Amino acid sequence: MERGRFSWTDVIFWTALIILVIWIVLKALGFINTPAIVEAVPYISGVFIAGVVWQQFRNMQGDLLSIKRAISGFLKVEHEHNLMMTGQLKHKK
Repeated sequence: MERGRFSWTDVIFWTALIILVIWIVLKALGFINTPAIVEAVPYISGVFIAGVVWQQFRNMQGDLLSIKRAISGFLKVEHEHNLMMTGQLKHKK
């Protein structure tokens, strides 16, 4: 993710978290006396938060795989460089 830009998962996560916190505060202060369907708000927010966390872990897994591939490429280049410097690998023309 580029600095200063938000992904859709960030927007969903923060929106759900803010809704959940507001609901908890209002419920604790007694402002919310509602039917059972509205009681489901924190559970719905929790599901969205869990989904976003799962998506972020999947994105992180992809990033880690990219880093591993890059590191293995650098290690291969370093190994071939060391072989060439010691004379064990000849330059192909």
